[in-house]
Amino acid sequence: TIAATVAASPDHSTLANAVRQAQLVERLSAAGPVTLFAPTNEAFAAYGQETISALMQPAAQQQLTEILSYHIVAESLDLAALTTRAEAGGGTFTLTSVEGSPIVVRLDQGAISLTDERGGTIFVSEADMRQSNGVIHSTNGVLFTNPPAEAAAAEPAVPATAEPAPTEPAPAG
Repeated sequence: TIAATVAASPDHSTLANAVRQAQLVERLSAAGPVTLFAPTNEAFAAYGQETISALMQPAAQQQLTEILSYHIVAESLDLAALTTRAEAGGGTFTLTSVEGSPIVVRLDQGAISLTDERGGTIFVSEADMRQSNGVIHSTNGVLFTNPPAEAAAAEPAVPATAEPAPTEPAPAG
């Protein structure tokens, strides 16, 4: 399953810990279909250990759940499907996350980019890690929703963009 693969991935140990803290293991173990845009450890590290530690506290569970749920789509979309939808939309289309917020998907010089509600853009760095309940795409950044004004001060600082990485399908696992 997606949850088991993330838990076993050395490149996603921060995500695996966050998924457990946010109590999303069951959601990512269910039958699906699910697509997970999975930030790597390096993607999380860009926000600093202090921010990550704060998000892992019990008091931040709701915020962490919202952030992680923004990376989940309730359909299985491999690289070919993402590319086809983007091409059909003139290079772009919008998905709705299970959190309820839009993710703008773009075909960007052969790479798939994802733009969040704040306008931050991240890229799929490794695609098509197929699982029994869907597909995982590693990303080089974290997606964030627009927070309410009073919560904005507690949110981690978010870089405006991340550099594209070549999108390569991963071996089936």
